[in-house]
Amino acid sequence: TNAVLQATSEAAMDRVDSDSLFAEIEAQGNIVRDAKIKDAASCATKAAIAKLLELKKEYYDKTGKEYKPRAATDTAAASPEEEIAAQIRAQENLVRRLEEEAARSNEAKVALAKLLQLKKEYKAVTGCEYNASSTVTA
Repeated sequence: TNAVLQATSEAAMDRVDSDSLFAEIEAQGNIVRDAKIKDAASCATKAAIAKLLELKKEYYDKTGKEYKPRAATDTAAASPEEEIAAQIRAQENLVRRLEEEAARSNEAKVALAKLLQLKKEYKAVTGCEYNASSTVTA
């Protein structure tokens, strides 16, 4: 029974890790799109693309499947609060990762600014401050 519990626990952790990684890939994809709009040939854009490819490889290594974006119907089913909360979680993960690499980097500052903007949007939609422990995960 202990082996079954441990296997179940590990499977649940893998699911959480892959979901978190999926959200990070979505957030990084948004960063890449924004960077390409500003200056497609810049070093920052190239670094953002490299990071996105690294995350996709990590996702494949963890899940054994290629990353595929959610279908439009999947995202349309989520409420605005859930959608913004998912974006906040992904952005928080990205900010943590960037701060671990280089806390004072421009990329980390941009990611943090986007996180704060998402939290403002969440408050505008819900009327409440974003609290990770009280939000519903999709």
